[in-house]
Amino acid sequence: MKIKIIKKDVKNLTLKVKPNCEVILVAPLIASDSYIEKFLKDKSGWIEEKLDYFKSHQIPKREACKVVRIYYLGKED
Repeated sequence: MKIKIIKKDVKNLTLKVKPNCEVILVAPLIASDSYIEKFLKDKSGWIEEKLDYFKSHQIPKREACKVVRIYYLGKED
């Protein structure tokens, strides 16, 4: 599992799992690597649960729509 870690000027850790199965962690600049590693270890069950959910509920990509003709009062609009 690949996790994208972004350090920036924030107050709290934010963990996101997106529908495309991308995992992102936003951490404060002062957070140590060991603290981030411990946090991810604690949340690994939740991350796996969300990844399984998104993998089983993948929405198929839409294909190009065919032209649909709409008629109003017998005439094409």
